[in-house]
Amino acid sequence: MLKPFKLISVCNLEEAVSGAANGLKIFAGGTDILVMMHKGAEYSGLADISRIEELKQITFDEKDGLKIGACVTHSEIISNEFVQKYYPALVDGCSKIGSVQVRNKGTIGGNICNASPAADSAGPLLLYDATVEIIGKDGRREVPAEEFFTGVKRTVLKQDELVVCIKLPRITEREGSAYLKLMKRGAMEIGIMSSGIRVICDENGICRDARVTLSAVAVTPIRVRSAEEALKGGKITDESILQAAEFAYETAQPKTWRNSEEWSKDMVKTYIPRTVDLAVERMKREC
Repeated sequence: MLKPFKLISVCNLEEAVSGAANGLKIFAGGTDILVMMHKGAEYSGLADISRIEELKQITFDEKDGLKIGACVTHSEIISNEFVQKYYPALVDGCSKIGSVQVRNKGTIGGNICNASPAADSAGPLLLYDATVEIIGKDGRREVPAEEFFTGVKRTVLKQDELVVCIKLPRITEREGSAYLKLMKRGAMEIGIMSSGIRVICDENGICRDARVTLSAVAVTPIRVRSAEEALKGGKITDESILQAAEFAYETAQPKTWRNSEEWSKDMVKTYIPRTVDLAVERMKREC
């Protein structure tokens, strides 16, 4: 049973920043915060930002790319035509979050601010070199998504700050991306581990750039740069994929009570090749 708490609905960012500075907990969908409150977490009060129009927009520009407001829901992301066309790994990730009801209510801002190492939107954001726009008493600032997470349930946000939006640069031609999540059940479960792959190739099939991400196997979602280098500089082959998988395996340091750590690491070597295959298949489909 929830203990009594104060709830304030704010109508603009200035009110939200003021509320955060005065100790109110910022929330929108509430799918994480209410769970924590049922488990005993206490807050001096909650500030509901779900009515702030600026935070509810999702827009795409051919030059600048995708901009997702912090209060855009996972379902809205999944159904957006530009996300589906250009950022399929983000569709992969958001479609694996909770249940339909959770995806209809939960927001991308809440998902990253909760800062679970297994957050299903985080890995795809790292794949696409996303930046997080933040507002606070000192104004606005932008932080690369890779630097936004600082530990389990910890971010760079100061007490008076909140996320405004997430920006994803315009993707290039001849690229493919994918995100796969390992679960013991088919839905409504925290991932055992997740892998993300993005490959960018030229007209000759040479991989010019790559991104490899892992979730739930470290204290934050991570990029594996050694695995990225293994894929770059030549055609993507079985050998380069296996080398990337080996580097990812060596980097993974899972800490979990839900299964053995070694098994989680072994699954990294299984899922990296599967994710690469899907990313390459999508790239070829678009060419």
